[in-house]
Amino acid sequence: MFTNFQLVEFCKAVYAALWVYWYGTCGYKCTEALYQSKARQYPDHYTPSRESGYMADIKAGKMCADCVGMIKAFFWMNGDINGKNKYASNGCPDVSANGMYNLCKETGPISSIPDIPGLIVWKSGHIGVYIGGGYTIEMRGFAYDCVKRAVADGPWTRWGKLPMLSYVDSPDAEPPKLGDRILSKGDTGADVKELQEALMKLGFCLPKYGADGDYGKETEGAVKSFQRDNGLDATGIFDTSAFKALEKALQPPENKPTEPPIESADTPDGGSEPAYVLIIEGDRKKLELVQLAYGGTLAAVDSVKVI
Repeated sequence: MFTNFQLVEFCKAVYAALWVYWYGTCGYKCTEALYQSKARQYPDHYTPSRESGYMADIKAGKMCADCVGMIKAFFWMNGDINGKNKYASNGCPDVSANGMYNLCKETGPISSIPDIPGLIVWKSGHIGVYIGGGYTIEMRGFAYDCVKRAVADGPWTRWGKLPMLSYVDSPDAEPPKLGDRILSKGDTGADVKELQEALMKLGFCLPKYGADGDYGKETEGAVKSFQRDNGLDATGIFDTSAFKALEKALQPPENKPTEPPIESADTPDGGSEPAYVLIIEGDRKKLELVQLAYGGTLAAVDSVKVI
């Protein structure tokens, strides 16, 4: 799971690389084919009066995104502006600016925004990223492209924490690992995702959201089922006792003694193919019948034991 500081660094790189605003894009190379596709899809945005601007972007080999597209690009490009774009990857769905804000479980009015880099800033229909120190980076629009400005200079009304991020205190801080803290409904982070992956590995289904790093109702229900199966109180809170039970459940089964390997025998040509042993129950007459079945020879058999 990515951290809030990684999102900030990505947005700073986008700003430095002079990405341009193309509606409906999420970190794509500006090409003629992309322009034609988006013009058909969003004719109100790709108007004839703007065509020369789009053609200039194509000629300059620019990268493009819209406001929410910059955030989706971070996840879909694996946090690297030079990375390969993989649709809906790293727990980030293909949603609008409003849809991205609605994913946030912790939000507040913009007047109360804490100085936590990596928060999103939002107004209906538009979204950006708070980079700390009172500033944001956003894909502002066709006439502006990627913009850095003070929070107070933007149109923002709300802030929020993205559930797909682990919010840490410093760029060097490691996201919490499973077992470092007690987890319950409403928590987010890499340790929540690790818990979800472990539950699914043990057969506890999370069909709707999967390992999204968000401890919601579905995860709470899976934890309760796990607790019941392991003789614990089904509280839905992943505490120390549940962690110990999970560690035990994930341990591989004890190694059982195995049969010694069959020794190989040398073949007539000096190779080391495995020997073929034919065991026949009966007398010598039975052996002769078997020989006839093999065309009068047992050349493919290395040894014969008659019992």
